Amino acid sequence: MNIVSNMKLYYLFLLVFLLFSCTPGQSGFDNLTIISGKVSNQTDRLVLLDAAYQEIARISIDKQGVFSDTLDIVTGFYHFKYGRNRHRVFMKPGTKLHFELGDEVPKEGGRLSQDHICLGEIMKLEDDFNNDFPIEQLVLFDELDFLKIVDSLHEKKIDLFDSFQYKMSSDFKEYERVALEINRAYKIANYENSKRFFSGNITYKVSDEFPDVLKGIDLQNEVYINIPFFKNILTRYLRNQFDRDVAKQNGEDVYLKDLQVLSEKIENIKIQEWLAKLYAKRYLPKTDSLDAYYQLAKSMVRDTSFLDELKNDYTALNPLTPGKPVPDFSFSSIENKQVSLKDFKGKLVYLDIWATWCKPCIQEFPFKKTLKSTFENQPIAFVSICVDDDKSKWEKMVENRELGGTQLFADRTNEREFFNQIKQKGYPTYILIDDKGNFIDRYATRPSDPRTKERIESLLF
Repeated sequence: MNIVSNMKLYYLFLLVFLLFSCTPGQSGFDNLTIISGKVSNQTDRLVLLDAAYQEIARISIDKQGVFSDTLDIVTGFYHFKYGRNRHRVFMKPGTKLHFELGDEVPKEGGRLSQDHICLGEIMKLEDDFNNDFPIEQLVLFDELDFLKIVDSLHEKKIDLFDSFQYKMSSDFKEYERVALEINRAYKIANYENSKRFFSGNITYKVSDEFPDVLKGIDLQNEVYINIPFFKNILTRYLRNQFDRDVAKQNGEDVYLKDLQVLSEKIENIKIQEWLAKLYAKRYLPKTDSLDAYYQLAKSMVRDTSFLDELKNDYTALNPLTPGKPVPDFSFSSIENKQVSLKDFKGKLVYLDIWATWCKPCIQEFPFKKTLKSTFENQPIAFVSICVDDDKSKWEKMVENRELGGTQLFADRTNEREFFNQIKQKGYPTYILIDDKGNFIDRYATRPSDPRTKERIESLLF
């Protein structure tokens, strides 16, 4: 999914960028970046994210809404997260960056950053494009029309970028030009998978004439780590190296396979370590090969603090492997009764963890109904836990969509213990549990996946 910023919001919340040249100072401090500013709607902190949306700093805000911090960063793109808003900025070592967040009209003071004016205008083009062509509609166009639409946006961005040629800094010019190419490549490289998802045609493949845009990107260039969507296209390249569906059918652990392909195909040690850390954070809880995954990830990382975190995660995940007991839970049912996992002893359990706002969760409802109907009168329980803030919304959805099986509700804020215990990440999550209450698969396939029916049949018959 493209992360874009509405231009109105860009100026509403990220109003004034003032860049000042650094004055040479004490040795060791010249390359530090100083960030300061003021917010009108006071909150606890600003969160600084890198180009891959990983948190790298939290900046405190005082009672007057004023903040200031000194950061040791590398040149590249970053995102400030303020409440529900994210705003992309370009920063480099040795600059002082001042901006205001509030509800006022943009003000000029000092020297207004031409880099961020250009960036804001480009982000507006992106936002307008996404309003006109939502991803679920864009990928339904045939290949030629899709490419024309994407290239039309790219040409507009390049024209706008070129109009700032003599106003922007040389560093921004270098990085943003690459960012534009990577953004285009990301859209095109993602077409096949997105079309499969939104069209429902899971076997769709692009034609031989469809451009292989990843060939034009230097995937071994570590500078690109600090450019948005580089992680996405690098991941897409690596996943193109093997057929994931075939690997799954052969019983291979695709998460371990991803890590193995990364170690084989990416020679740049810095990029390899960077992506291995991102993979391990996300996929260590999902792999069926916990020991092998941990050992390989550990061999690819030199960051000692991360290795300590990885070891802690590995230790915490060990009790959650197949054959280990699932922690018990007790949640309120749609009939206002308390239901626990123990109530299903003696039955296979297909557990679904979802949320009312989760579109992929809702898309699985018809498939789960079919699955439940297929195994009616068999010793299997279909249990759904909705994790949400609004119980009434859940009740209406259960009623309106005639959701069957056991429907339970967990308050997203106050009933987190079970989900923390099982290290649940994201929605929807499906878990297969045996008749004794032990894990079979902590990240089971979705109801829409034909392998789910086959797996349940193999366990029941």
